[in-house]
Amino acid sequence: MAADVVPVVVATDLTVGGMTCAACVRRVERKLGKLDGVTAEVNLATGRARVSHPPEVTTEELISAVVAAGYTAESVKPREEERPAQADEASGEETRRERERLLVTTVLSVPVLVLSMVPALQFDNWQWLCFVLTAPVATAGAWPFHRRALSGLRHATATMDTLVSLGVLASFGWSAYALFLGGAGMPDMRMGFSLVPSASDGMAHVYLEAAVGVPLFVLLGRFLEGRARRGTGAALRSLARLAAKEVTVRRGGADAPLPIEQLRTGDTFVVRPGERVATDGQVTEGSSAVDLSLVTGESEPVEVGPGASVTGGSVNMGGLLLVRRPPSARTPNWPASPSWSPTPRPARPAPSGSPTPSPESSSPSSWRSRPRRSASGSVPAPTPRPRSPPPSRFSSSPARVRWGSRPRRRSWPPPDAGRGWAFW
Repeated sequence: MAADVVPVVVATDLTVGGMTCAACVRRVERKLGKLDGVTAEVNLATGRARVSHPPEVTTEELISAVVAAGYTAESVKPREEERPAQADEASGEETRRERERLLVTTVLSVPVLVLSMVPALQFDNWQWLCFVLTAPVATAGAWPFHRRALSGLRHATATMDTLVSLGVLASFGWSAYALFLGGAGMPDMRMGFSLVPSASDGMAHVYLEAAVGVPLFVLLGRFLEGRARRGTGAALRSLARLAAKEVTVRRGGADAPLPIEQLRTGDTFVVRPGERVATDGQVTEGSSAVDLSLVTGESEPVEVGPGASVTGGSVNMGGLLLVRRPPSARTPNWPASPSWSPTPRPARPAPSGSPTPSPESSSPSSWRSRPRRSASGSVPAPTPRPRSPPPSRFSSSPARVRWGSRPRRRSWPPPDAGRGWAFW
């Protein structure tokens, strides 16, 4: 029978842009899952998608599927092609635009919120001032929500941006109708603030505070979320930069710098003073003090010498060290001889004058049923063991009392009790 053919699966990482909620994540995963043999896992926090696909499916097809869903996508660049300076510059530009949009929206929205919710501060034609301040917030300030809502509408889908866009447009549109055609544009119009719904007095109300409040708080939340995500990413990148990128390997008496990925098992590499140990290993030559504060939190350097183990990521504080990369921890350290076998334990010598036991008699199965021979050499037949009669139910012997029998009656207090029993 022919062996089953295991399908080959390739993993590709994509950077997905434009996702704002869990619905976006599910939509990207569903869109990629429609391709033959493709499965995807999308992370909203990092904005990346890990796609498992057959080799026949190219990266361009994966990117086209994500773009067709209404989002942007690009393949993750290899490590040697990445430029941290450009990535930090792009992130800083995006942060600057978000901060400026949030500041302008806040400056325009706060007066509208205060005048709409505090009737004592309302003056003649205050509603027209609020309308002028709300117009740029509902259009330019909320433009990212409107753009994503239109993109989702073209692809017949709805996200959280669709809800925000509809709320802003509905409240601003109704307020414009109330001001121009509904009688709310009178100079002496006042709008009270109440938590209890009340009947209308025949004049249409304006909802400009909703048109500015919804985008303001959503933009604030996304700005804080983006700042926390970028801070976490920067901390992880800083931690990754602490690892050694290159290692100096000594082969044939010559030192050659190599990338850390080309370090093989059994290689001996050089750790100079001030350098980090590339990987876990064992010191073969030299002695120095190693700073393990980053790895274990130890505040004082630890002295190491030949035969000592060092941890990758620690800093060499003193002299030159030669470290050998050992085999994997899962590889057992067997002796070099291939014919190795455990040494048998020597048998305890038998006392003098005792007969040598036979293999049959020394087996555990013969210990219980070993017959005894008589003087004539014949083996007697086994005598059946007589069985005792069943004990009586009313027997007074403690050894013959069965479970369920009637216990003997005892006097209370005991006959040998002292005066304390009588007192109590």
